[in-house]
Amino acid sequence: MPPRPPPLVVKFGGASLSDPDRVARDIRGLRAKSGSVVVVVSARERVTDLLLEALSHPRSRERHARILEEMRRRHPRMPPDGRRRLDRLRQLLSQLERAGAPDAPLSDRVLSQGERLAVHWLSARLRESGLPAVPVEADHLGLTTDNAYGASCILFDESRVAVRRGLGRILDRGDLPIVTGYFGRSLEGRVATLGRGGSDYAAAGIGALLGSTHVELVKRHVAVLSADPSEVPGARSLPELSYEEAEELAQFGARVLHPLTIQPARAYRIVVKVRSLEDPSVVTTIGPGRAGRHNRAITVLRPLRLLRLRVPGGRQRPGIVAEVAHELAVAGVNVVQLFTSSALLCLVLAP
Repeated sequence: MPPRPPPLVVKFGGASLSDPDRVARDIRGLRAKSGSVVVVVSARERVTDLLLEALSHPRSRERHARILEEMRRRHPRMPPDGRRRLDRLRQLLSQLERAGAPDAPLSDRVLSQGERLAVHWLSARLRESGLPAVPVEADHLGLTTDNAYGASCILFDESRVAVRRGLGRILDRGDLPIVTGYFGRSLEGRVATLGRGGSDYAAAGIGALLGSTHVELVKRHVAVLSADPSEVPGARSLPELSYEEAEELAQFGARVLHPLTIQPARAYRIVVKVRSLEDPSVVTTIGPGRAGRHNRAITVLRPLRLLRLRVPGGRQRPGIVAEVAHELAVAGVNVVQLFTSSALLCLVLAP
């Protein structure tokens, strides 16, 4: 039997899941055109915000009960496995109440429940429409990350065999895997999230692991715009971006892409399409740069602070940059840019 061609990986954002019938039609069209498809999904709209609210009030039993009820409301007609996930969330919220101040691994376990609920809920809706959807939870699949809880990175060498084998079995049966975005399993065997918006990164990473040539990121309304429309009313969608342009936009405030999404795409030469579910004409294609193209986009990263440190010996002092970066990391402060002179360290910080 000839080897199966690599699948198309398509990720649906949380807002797009508000219309599962449209999602089903979209997937059906992709399968007819591309053959095998792997779907990656985010949590439903506002679900991650609710889980963050629970973490911000770890001892509030009343608030947790309200959040749990809202989770049930946002995921109606859950299949049995999905109802077990709701029970698991209830247990985690009880654990949170006992712990008081959650550590990073517990926080990640709580936050991962949004995507877990989404894959079981969406799989049930897709099966109702005749698609052979199978829910897949990325940590159980074997998507391996480092131990940087809350902002972990995918470890491709450690993930490749398990991810290919697990998804390959599902695709060989003719089924449609619906995979959780946003998190994987750390080297310690714990749930580790990829940072806010990490489902885009997960989709690009899974595409790289499967040898896919294309990954599609489906948003409900827009693709990549030339500016934030709340700041620039005349912002327009961009038809093309190079890997470098997209990476710069993501790093410096464009919320439509996770900052790490482009790294696996560029490394494995994957073409990424960011498109609107509601308007098929709104598409941004991200790939290798082309000579003579003049796309222009503006983004803003705020709030920022400039810290100027006058250090004896300046940049000539061995280890000074590492020492300062470590102290800022301990304080939970991100360094956006770093400039040095013979006497000064100048750091642009995101507080």
